Amino acid sequence: MEAELAEWGYIVQYEDGSEGRRKTTMSLREFVAYLLDDRTGDHSLLLLGGRLTQQYCVDQWSKAEQQRLRYIENNQHEFRLETIQGLIDAYRHEDCARLGH
Repeated sequence: MEAELAEWGYIVQYEDGSEGRRKTTMSLREFVAYLLDDRTGDHSLLLLGGRLTQQYCVDQWSKAEQQRLRYIENNQHEFRLETIQGLIDAYRHEDCARLGH
């Protein structure tokens, strides 16, 4: 629907002034950052945990890092294709003097 409106010259904007679609998912890191945010008037038991809070932070960081590494491992083929495509483009444009620098 947004594309159809854009063709007519209408630009869909949200209340924050951004255009386009909103992000509907949240990463683990973003969620934990939200939980650990010390908001005024909010009494979070998580923030009162002392050493347990520290352990929670370490565990969540470990999970987020594991997800990031798993993503890189599962998408390695795409990363390699981009690198190879860049080399091919440089070769086609005879820009080989810059390769490796």
